[in-house]
Formats: sequence, C-alpha cells, structure tokens
Amino acid sequence: MSARNDHCHRLPGHTKPLAAGAHTHANRAFSAAGTYTVTFRVSGTLAATGATVSTDATYTFKVLP
Repeated sequence: MSARNDHCHRLPGHTKPLAAGAHTHANRAFSAAGTYTVTFRVSGTLAATGATVSTDATYTFKVLP
C-alpha cells in the first residue's frame, strides 16, 4: 500500500515549504482499501523571537474500495 501527495511523491518524510500566510491545499491518494494512520509535523520560525516551534497531528483515514 502506498500514499501519494499531489505536490511531492517522496512520502514518507518529505517536506513542503509554505510561505507565511499562504492558503494551501494538499491532497492524498491511496492505492488500496484499508485504514491508514498518517502523522504530520508542522514547524515554523516565530517572527518576533526567531524561535523554532513545531507540533505533530495524527489523522486516520479509512479508504473504501
């Protein structure tokens, strides 16, 4: 089973840089039915302090045939 990103085919572990204030959509496609759990890590640099912050979010997708 594999997952595909519409912008980049290097899953897992790829990065997708975004500009501050950007409004972006990312699509995923799955090659087979099943339950997929995907964890995304978002990180950025705070303009006020220069500190890098990050957080993870885990999503579960149930793909039907």
